[in-house]
Amino acid sequence: MTHQNCRSCGATELVEILDLGFAPPSNALLSKEDLSKGEIHYPLVLLFCQGCKLVQTRDFHSGEALFTPDYPYLSSTSTTWIQHSHELVDSVIKEFNLNSNSLVAEIASNDGYLLERLAQQGIPAYGIEPTKLAADISIGKGHHVYNCFLDLDTASRIKSEKGAADVIIANNVFAHVPELRTFTEAAKSLLTNTGILVIEVQYFGQLLEDTLFDTIYHEHYSYFSATSIRNLLDRYQLGIFKIELVPTHGGSIRVYAKNNSITSNFEYQITPIVDLEAKATNLKVLLNFQKSVNVLERKIKEFFLTQKSAGNIVAGLGAAAKGNTLINFLRLGTSDIQYVFDSAPSKQGKFLPGSHIPIYPLIDIAKFIEIDLFVALPWNISQELAYSARSLVLSKTVIYQLLPEIKPVS
Repeated sequence: MTHQNCRSCGATELVEILDLGFAPPSNALLSKEDLSKGEIHYPLVLLFCQGCKLVQTRDFHSGEALFTPDYPYLSSTSTTWIQHSHELVDSVIKEFNLNSNSLVAEIASNDGYLLERLAQQGIPAYGIEPTKLAADISIGKGHHVYNCFLDLDTASRIKSEKGAADVIIANNVFAHVPELRTFTEAAKSLLTNTGILVIEVQYFGQLLEDTLFDTIYHEHYSYFSATSIRNLLDRYQLGIFKIELVPTHGGSIRVYAKNNSITSNFEYQITPIVDLEAKATNLKVLLNFQKSVNVLERKIKEFFLTQKSAGNIVAGLGAAAKGNTLINFLRLGTSDIQYVFDSAPSKQGKFLPGSHIPIYPLIDIAKFIEIDLFVALPWNISQELAYSARSLVLSKTVIYQLLPEIKPVS
């Protein structure tokens, strides 16, 4: 039992369910000059709240310390993610009859990938993005973006300037928020009295089922089941009226909530995931999570030992946060993965945190003829990465993904 208060309900009944050791923040990429400096490693531990059922990391520092102005993640570098976001925008416009008189807000709007689609469809919108790099790119595209963290003060200022939003879209942001209660209250305050909040988060039930431990990292403070997100939203009278399963990040849930209401028909809404939900909220099941992770850890270590014994040179595709969790947990280094290739200019020329593996532009991949095989570190877009790599080198290039299971990427 830990003395940390739950970031959703404030309870103190938190139980440790997973320990991935110490690691640097997964997106804290290093410059060449940084390599000679010391890196701070923090404990990467998951806790379970027996009250509201939220799974969360152990506290260690603020969001501002992680989401720095030059935070390197840019959504538009993934064609898979762009397509996914366009489909979301189109469905939201249709379902809620949005038009040129509506107003949509996106929290964590990144580089404008979703705002772009709203603009194409003629829907007035603005974004809130805390990282300067992504916000500046979006502003450069002509979008109205507030470069700030969302709290009650910034929400009040934004609402006074823009008015109340009919719909708020929050894709993969609730997991990144340390002050979850304040953030939820601030999001609610931006809505009209009957406004709609659309949230997408990785589904902890699927993460647990498939042992997707690499999607756990410091920038992800919370890991939601349908039950834990319902408990959070109901506290602020944001009633869930629809839950959808979506394939992103190995399995996510998209939650639709209406302002000034309480969730109804919850059991019916979770019918497709009822078995996963039962496991994700059961402490006895969660206490076996560490064993499952350790089994998979041994299998992946054996994979790399086999490659090393065969004299194979291995390179990575995609300098993603999940790859850094895996690499640092397994204590891999440049003798295991010699290089990583990525299409994002913000990452190229830098080094992975902890392992110091160098990152090269994906376009340069053909220059490294000595590589025997690749591993797709962000396995959730392994097909996209494989297509890009094979278009630049031989079509028969051997590419593996390591999770949810070790297998070749066709």
